[in-house]
Amino acid sequence: MAYTLPNGSTMDVAATYDAAVPMTSITNAAPAVVTSTAHGLTTGDIVLVTSGWSRFNNRAFVVGTVTIDTFQLAGTDTTDIVVYPAGGGVGTAKAAATYVQINQITGVEFSGGDISFLDVQFLESDSQVQIPTVKSAISMILTVADDPGQAYLPVLEAYDANRSINILRLNLVNGNTILYPAITTINATPTVTINELLTRSISAAVQAQPTRYERT
Repeated sequence: MAYTLPNGSTMDVAATYDAAVPMTSITNAAPAVVTSTAHGLTTGDIVLVTSGWSRFNNRAFVVGTVTIDTFQLAGTDTTDIVVYPAGGGVGTAKAAATYVQINQITGVEFSGGDISFLDVQFLESDSQVQIPTVKSAISMILTVADDPGQAYLPVLEAYDANRSINILRLNLVNGNTILYPAITTINATPTVTINELLTRSISAAVQAQPTRYERT
């Protein structure tokens, strides 16, 4: 049995990226191996991926073992050729070059990610059954102290303006990391309540399945 308090965890946002490299092929393997000539990535890089495979598109992964022209996407399993048709996963990968910490977080709220069901009743049956359909969209709201001098503010304000997908990285105190590819927006003005801290809200609309990496 193991459990962890969130106290001491941090949240980063990718501030800059290296140029995207083409993924000319990707294997059906665990982990998946990408071919990309002279890609320049190194083990431990975090990449934002676009892919013809819908379950890989707009996801963030850690780069595993690399050679000059190949790199692994750590923690992935693409052996199911129905979900990951052979030859269909090509796209791009761009590595986050720098991060900036989102400081003075007073609250984190998640919503969504729950599975929806279709209630079905057959003619010959006197009861319904539930068939799983899709998971609802995931969203995250960070409440932060209103501090105009924070270094992350220009980064998030630029992302708010261009509505691009970027990487949020949650660094848990136990050493685990969760990567969220998200479109982020930030309130322009603080919430003002008597005798309470001035705060602003950062909204993150998660665009693909988060990826979790455990400390090794």
